[in-house]
Amino acid sequence: MSTYAVDLDTLGADAGIAQQQIAARAGVMYLDDGWAQLVNAMGSQVEVRSDVPVVGVTADAVGAEIHTPDTVLRAGSVVLATGTPQAARSLLPAEPGWGDLGEPVTAACLDVGVRRVPSPGYVVSLDEPLYGTVQSPPARQAPPGAGVVGIIRYGARGAQRDRPVLEAHLAHVGVSQDDIVTSRFLARMIVSSTMPRAVTGGFQGRPLMTASGLPRVLLAGDWIGPTGLLSDAALASGHAAGLAALRVPQVLPGRVA
Repeated sequence: MSTYAVDLDTLGADAGIAQQQIAARAGVMYLDDGWAQLVNAMGSQVEVRSDVPVVGVTADAVGAEIHTPDTVLRAGSVVLATGTPQAARSLLPAEPGWGDLGEPVTAACLDVGVRRVPSPGYVVSLDEPLYGTVQSPPARQAPPGAGVVGIIRYGARGAQRDRPVLEAHLAHVGVSQDDIVTSRFLARMIVSSTMPRAVTGGFQGRPLMTASGLPRVLLAGDWIGPTGLLSDAALASGHAAGLAALRVPQVLPGRVA
């Protein structure tokens, strides 16, 4: 389960081995109060413009432009972090030449709030890419004495097929129907935009942050660069792209950085 993928015949061995090593060494860290507090804290440090769709990005040797339906925003450089390769491609003026990066990794998810912390609490299936884990505790996401449980199957196949399987796995984790306070089923969630594939060279075959095809337009995301999967890849590429953007020379007079 530490590979976060279902098609192990396609996954690059370098990615698979690296993830196994990380899981054996440190495991997973769940956030107190969930992801929202992290996102909100980061958002408070920048100007966020909501409900302003971006329709394109262009650039030349002296600056970059972000096009919206109503205006053009100008900058010395742009970090394009759109989430998926398809979304990034749609904003670029020309085909960037990334080739076939493969399909997204998906999962069916069942989140359950329970009255008590179940035992054993963590159970991995041997027959399917399925597991259940207690996320709270250790993270603080539920009232004292209560818990939050996640059941996940990698490779979403449809709600009618996956939901009964996830609900049945609750019993293996130690959750009874009487324990459940609230639940949420998500039939198809994107785990990662793509995965490093053996046929394209694993980690080293992913597009680099400079592969937009445009000067001054850098890329970041869980599919960019030679480092990590999921948030590890997104943070590594975002950090590298941000530092690279700061090193871009000053724009010419008349441009707004």
